[in-house]
Amino acid sequence: MIAAAREQVEGYECRIQLLDATYDGYLDRFPCSNVIELAKTPLLDVESVFYIDTDGVETEFTAWTQKLNWTPGVTPSELPAPGYILLDYNESWPDTRCQPDAVRIRFRCGFGDEAADVPR
Repeated sequence: MIAAAREQVEGYECRIQLLDATYDGYLDRFPCSNVIELAKTPLLDVESVFYIDTDGVETEFTAWTQKLNWTPGVTPSELPAPGYILLDYNESWPDTRCQPDAVRIRFRCGFGDEAADVPR
């Protein structure tokens, strides 16, 4: 029952990651806005943003700032919306090739490595 409860909490609808995990999030293109919201919370770190450019070459994009959304000691019921990536001032998202999953964002989320790190 513990495993089933953890899977329910970490599922798509709940969006909470209990133990640290690394995810790859995909977009077909960069958004029209200057913000990309990430699918899981609590966000610990955004490791990289890669995209497929119009020539079909995978390229790293670095003109962004991560916004973490969690302070240690906050309980899951008090968590705000997931963390996000904010486009740096006076920058614009690059053009991508028109294909599925043209943007890949690697990020880490969770409360810690051990079950004892997860708040009650």
